[in-house]
Amino acid sequence: MPTNTGDITIEFDDQVSQKLRALSKAAGKETLDRVLGAVSMQMKIYITKEIDTNFSQRKGSMTKGLRYRKQSEGAFQLRARSIYSVHETGAYIVPVNAKALRWYDHGIPEYAKAVRIPKRPFFRPGIRAMVSANAINETAMRSINLEIERLGLSI
Repeated sequence: MPTNTGDITIEFDDQVSQKLRALSKAAGKETLDRVLGAVSMQMKIYITKEIDTNFSQRKGSMTKGLRYRKQSEGAFQLRARSIYSVHETGAYIVPVNAKALRWYDHGIPEYAKAVRIPKRPFFRPGIRAMVSANAINETAMRSINLEIERLGLSI
């Protein structure tokens, strides 16, 4: 499962994995990457819904910080930038090289000896919602079939 608070590994079911291997063998890495990219984009939609639910002010940087990387045929890793993954579990921040933390709120400096960031998970709930809807395998299979049709293959 996750290697840290910002990573989750997704594996497809056997039918999707077999078809991905066959497609990759017949059409190459670029086609496989297109399929994984389609699944990643669908995951971003589910995760963005969770971000909208948990955060009142959204500028898009959390969604833009989501990246995917292929691990093997039939598996890839979706990662949130580490600065945002702190929201999954919450945190307690204290200054390291100063007496206090400082930030600006509407142009006015604010100071504190410590700050607690509350737990506001968005990554895992978004993935869970997609898994419950079986959208991961459905999106992958739909994308695989589109690639097979586009390339005129019979797999």
